Amino acid sequence: DDLGGDYELETVWERRFTLLRVSRISRVLKINDGPAIAVHGPTPAIESLSTADREKVRKAYFEKFIQTLP
Repeated sequence: DDLGGDYELETVWERRFTLLRVSRISRVLKINDGPAIAVHGPTPAIESLSTADREKVRKAYFEKFIQTLP
């Protein structure tokens, strides 16, 4: 989850398990003044999506992934 700009984090551990799954443990170093506002709304659980919506999510992910390749 992205906590927003009010939180300063330090990555302690990060590991990629699959192409679509990365786990990261971070430590909160500092919380700056200001309201804590979520940067992005909650993402829908993939299990609750229809087959067509799941395909849209996969397609969007891979398009974004391809754009980040060197």
